[in-house]
Amino acid sequence: MHFSIPDTEVLQDSSGTSFVGFHIHVNGVHHCTLRYKQIRHLHSLLKQEFGSAALCPFPPRQLLKLSVKQIEERRIQLENYLQKITRNPVIVSSTTFCTFLVSAQKETHNDNLEKVQLPIYLMDRQKTLVDVQSMEQSRTVLLKACEQLGIPAEVFGDLSLFILRREDNGSFSLVKQLQDFESPYLALRSVFGAVLLVIRKYTWDLSADARFLLNASALDLLYAQTVADFENGWLHATEDQDIKLRLYQGRGDRLKFLEFARNLKHYNYVQFMPCICDFPEPDSMAIVSAGNKELCFQICGATGDIVQEWCFKVTRIRCWRITTLGDALNGTNSSNTAQLELSFEYLMSKNKHRWITVRSSQVVLMSLTLQKMVEELVKKANGDNSEQAGKIVTQNTLPYIRMDGSKQEISSSSSSLANDTSDHSTPSRITFKRDESRDRISFGNSVYDDIGDDDL
Repeated sequence: MHFSIPDTEVLQDSSGTSFVGFHIHVNGVHHCTLRYKQIRHLHSLLKQEFGSAALCPFPPRQLLKLSVKQIEERRIQLENYLQKITRNPVIVSSTTFCTFLVSAQKETHNDNLEKVQLPIYLMDRQKTLVDVQSMEQSRTVLLKACEQLGIPAEVFGDLSLFILRREDNGSFSLVKQLQDFESPYLALRSVFGAVLLVIRKYTWDLSADARFLLNASALDLLYAQTVADFENGWLHATEDQDIKLRLYQGRGDRLKFLEFARNLKHYNYVQFMPCICDFPEPDSMAIVSAGNKELCFQICGATGDIVQEWCFKVTRIRCWRITTLGDALNGTNSSNTAQLELSFEYLMSKNKHRWITVRSSQVVLMSLTLQKMVEELVKKANGDNSEQAGKIVTQNTLPYIRMDGSKQEISSSSSSLANDTSDHSTPSRITFKRDESRDRISFGNSVYDDIGDDDL
């Protein structure tokens, strides 16, 4: 996750008292606005749950009114604090953190808690109306949608909610993957344009397909996604392969279609929007795809045709990082994303590394994809074949301080993974490294340490 506080705003509470609101952005998009004492309250809640050792020091209070310079210093301090604590996956996935962020999102958007029918789509635009509370978290909403669609719990861990944008020409792109500290209902309202909330299979392990084939509803989801990816140009088929796929599609033979599609280039890949990279030359236009334990760069020529293709294996990426280039936001509630870039250090040949940089509005999704690939590689290497089944298990209540200083009890359903034997107190083999000379945080890829000469 990429947390930032790009700007502040002087606001007034119901009594007319002025205060500074800090605009919290997650993955380059405005999520909520909080005042200092609310973030300090979050710190105290996390301290009670995880202890001081798991957290960094919180920016101290000031007795006197802050000057403009001091407000800017506090903005930077709070941004650094959020970035440091959210490096810990245990904190980010905790009920305390997620419930607080959802409540802050609700308060910022002045949304009253209500029952709503949330339209959720499969990739073929098949719509299901799911009854939810307006501020229910992504994981709970996904569970309800799966239950309503008849999708079994065995494949729940292979699914995720995405906001998808439809273009005028019928193509689509993935705007963002929803996290559990977000309300899908509110997140959908905060994004402009023709967007849909969709369920997609989100695993790079092809053996997971077997679980989808055992259930008619799960099979429908997999088939709808594969057809949509094929029609969107994400699957690369020759002319003969294209004809055969369309023949199976016309017959409605889903199993034959999927069986044939699995052999196509870039099956089960995510393709990102065209972007700028510095490989093989500076300012190269490229189409980046991710799947099969690699990032694939298709380099475009002056006319837009693909002239080169380079594939970068995840196991040879030593680390990667996200850098904010600037603020491209127009107002505090804009859905435009900040200018971000993703850089990764790649082992080009034995003892020769090179940093490769991509500039795109989807770099956070690229980073999440890299992280997911690494986690699945680690799981496979450890021989962990446990199935992940979703189940809502507990109701939690937490104290929450509103902007006006009033207190309220907030509740949220926390969900767990039945039959999930992994130890959630232990982070995945993605470590964090700081470049002191540039004050940048990198995601260290420990799977890289396992490669040998045969991988070169």
